[in-house]
Amino acid sequence: LFVVNGVRSLLYAVPGLWDRLPLQVRLVAGALLVLPVVAVNLLDATRYDPRADRSLYRYAAAMNWLAKHGAADSVVLCRKPHLGHLLSGRLTVPLPQSRDRKAFYKSLDRDGVDYVVVDSLPLPGTKTYLVPRIEGEPRHFQLVYRSPPPKTWVFAYRGAPPGPSAAPSSQAAPGL
Repeated sequence: LFVVNGVRSLLYAVPGLWDRLPLQVRLVAGALLVLPVVAVNLLDATRYDPRADRSLYRYAAAMNWLAKHGAADSVVLCRKPHLGHLLSGRLTVPLPQSRDRKAFYKSLDRDGVDYVVVDSLPLPGTKTYLVPRIEGEPRHFQLVYRSPPPKTWVFAYRGAPPGPSAAPSSQAAPGL
C-alpha cells in the first residue's frame, strides 16, 4: 500500500507528468500498480472459509426468530450488536469482554438483557466470554431457539445468580 501511495504522491508532485507520458507507458505503469493489489485479493480468496457464511446465515436466522418471537422492547446480548439490531429490530448490546463472573452478570442486569445469542461465527469472543457462563450456570439461561448446524442458540436470560458464586448446576448445557 505504501508503494502505491508513494508512487501516486510522486505523480502529484510533478504536475502534468502522468499526462505527458505515452499511453503505453501509462498502461504498463498502471498494470504494475494494480497487479499486486489483485494478487493479494486472490490469495485472500484461496483462504476463504465457507463456514463463516453458513454461520452468518444461522446468526441471521436467529435474529429473525427474535424479530418474530421476542417482545418489541426486549434487549438482546449478541456478538455483532449492529448487525443483530438491523436483522431483529430489537435493542442489542455487545458481549461483555470479561471473564469475571460478577462483572459479566452485572453488565447483563445493568443493560436489562432478555435474550442471549450464542453464535458459531469463527471469532473467539463468544467461546471465551459467553459459553463458560452458560455452561457453568445453565439454570440462568433457558434455551428458546437452536438452529441447524453450524449452530446458533438463543437463550432467555433469567437474571443473575445470587451470591458470590453459584454451585455448578446439574443441568447440562445444550452442547455448546
